[in-house]
Amino acid sequence: MSVISQEKTEAILLLLSNIESERNIKVIHAVESGSRAWGFPSVDSDYDVRFIYCQEKDWYITPFDRKDTIDISMQGDLDAGGWDIGKCLSLLYKGNAVLQEWLNSPVVYRSNSKMHQALRDFAAKEFNSAAAFYHYISLAKRKFLDETTASNAKYFLYGLRAVLCAQFIADNKQVPPVLFDTLVKKYIPDSEVPGLNQLLKYKSLGGEKDQLVISPALWDFSIAMFERLQAVSFERFRHSDSESYEKLMRMVVSGF
Repeated sequence: MSVISQEKTEAILLLLSNIESERNIKVIHAVESGSRAWGFPSVDSDYDVRFIYCQEKDWYITPFDRKDTIDISMQGDLDAGGWDIGKCLSLLYKGNAVLQEWLNSPVVYRSNSKMHQALRDFAAKEFNSAAAFYHYISLAKRKFLDETTASNAKYFLYGLRAVLCAQFIADNKQVPPVLFDTLVKKYIPDSEVPGLNQLLKYKSLGGEKDQLVISPALWDFSIAMFERLQAVSFERFRHSDSESYEKLMRMVVSGF
């Protein structure tokens, strides 16, 4: 797992505090997303700070749509963005896999432990394995069909992680691990598929745009797993009733 320096952590915490005070919101859960959360950042990777927030109660009492996302302009290597709790629960109902990653990120900057636990437990119970599976398969397809992937460590690892997440979902019907290393240990024995450890080392020492041809054995293994997954099918997912989503939202907002 990527280690975030104390200096960078303090800068991120300050940014979150400023967002709260300037926009009159409350951050419920703030994490690192992307390659730093997955465990294979490059030396020049940005910090992808993602957070879930809620507004004061009266903000929700309106017959009109309101902006339910916050996007902060890049500040150096800090890229920050967040979703309102209402948007989060709506996306969860649709099977959004990105939100599941936020709730399970190993790099947590700030969190209301009670609300986070409630959200994570609910999200695990409501995990839509079919929607998440096709999210990761679609991501893998975009990467593996891009001709530059065969010589770009970042693109390849993004595609491979997506394939491994899809395989985990196909096998377990559960939220896949966020850490890439956990997935690798389960599905890619280095003695049988050499080249991955060297690739990860190269990426950790190089830049985001550096080029390196992926080893044929590793490429073939990844494409074969991707192709086998095309035959996977899922039963139709059944949601809990909408009242359970509304109840959770009321619990979060009431804690503002």
